[in-house]
Amino acid sequence: MRLVALTVVVLAALAGLGSAVLGGEPQRRPAVAPAPPDRVPLLGIVHGSDDPGSLVRLRPRTLRPASRPIRLRGFSWGTAWSPDRRRLAVAVADVVEGRIERSGIQIVDVRRWRTAAVIPVSPHTEVQQMAWTAPHRLLAVLGARAGTHRIAVVDPAARRVVRQGRLAGLVPGDAIRPTGDGLAAIVAPARGIGPASLALVSHEGDVRRVPLPGLEAGFHHPPLDPNAGAPFPAGRQRVPALAVDAAARRAYVADAGSPAVVEVDLASGAATRREPVERRTLLQRLRDLVEPPAEAKGVTGPWSQAQVLGGGWLAVSGWDDTIRGDHQERRPHGLRLIDTREWTAETVDERVSSFVLAHGTLLVADGGYGRNSGVVALNPDGTRRFRLLGGRDAGAAIAGGLLYATPYGPSRTHVVDLRTGRTVGVLPRGEMPALIPEPLS
Repeated sequence: MRLVALTVVVLAALAGLGSAVLGGEPQRRPAVAPAPPDRVPLLGIVHGSDDPGSLVRLRPRTLRPASRPIRLRGFSWGTAWSPDRRRLAVAVADVVEGRIERSGIQIVDVRRWRTAAVIPVSPHTEVQQMAWTAPHRLLAVLGARAGTHRIAVVDPAARRVVRQGRLAGLVPGDAIRPTGDGLAAIVAPARGIGPASLALVSHEGDVRRVPLPGLEAGFHHPPLDPNAGAPFPAGRQRVPALAVDAAARRAYVADAGSPAVVEVDLASGAATRREPVERRTLLQRLRDLVEPPAEAKGVTGPWSQAQVLGGGWLAVSGWDDTIRGDHQERRPHGLRLIDTREWTAETVDERVSSFVLAHGTLLVADGGYGRNSGVVALNPDGTRRFRLLGGRDAGAAIAGGLLYATPYGPSRTHVVDLRTGRTVGVLPRGEMPALIPEPLS
């Protein structure tokens, strides 16, 4: 239940990744400039032994508290910054014996460093995600109940919910993104796998549904059979990825399990299915022949992710979950760079299954576990920027242009400059605070 800003595991298949790019040189490369210096303080949540924790300012190079703590009024589920970056909304929930008793939104005035309001939102349902779309409008999407999400339109100044709406269906995975004047969410059928749509929610809570041609999403969970001899029968999943370019007023939904992308005009709601043209090398075709998809007897299916890089470029990756015997396995889809102006694509590396973009750096993972490759950072064109903690599995968090890399097991966190890969500090042993994500823009 703790808020985790970012966790990635980077594994051995990437250990030898260098400047070579599979499939040849593309005609154009995405150029992602490092983000400007932070205009917000580094914040984190420090947990006690048996309480939801407190919000504190942190010193970037040591992660030591730099302020008095602000007690959270429940376990944290997510955050959203106000448009002027002066306030932070924290979704909180009272949890008793594993059940949510009530949820709300705690508004923290970051400049004055105090709680400005605690706004009740819902009994028994958590706030799944928020978007602070205007000074007096905060959208909160609640977890699904009976196949429907509830949308609460909150006025932070009036400290109350001013309107409620409903979003029928299931939002699969992490498929909600702010759009600048509202939010967008992929919606799957409430039960099973079926046609997907994109819900566009205005800052007043009005919902438009845009069908996504040819895309399916959702989860299929067979009923339990007490006579089958297996407590967990096979299930399936299909989770597309959503990326939003708010400046260009475009949303991109990357299919799970196929290279298709549906482009949605946020103003008109027009949806266009794209099939990016990708050159495949002989090596890639041979790998398809000698490494067919594994037959799985457990939960299986594709899961995708996508991120707008800027300049008309989109990064897409993902994996297929399979089970071999008693072992969970992931087959990576590879890291693909898509030029949305020409709808061409290139696979940077087939071994990648997940990534994150921060301050002009791509952190990537191939989806396996226990391969001990440390942390690998790539430039957006696929060339390797740096590698550290080689020979060890490690988790990582990013804030303020710094990378906090922590090897698994008893270890100390390394503080690394993202631009240079230089270690600028090593923290004392102990639990690392959960870092608050930075504003999106």
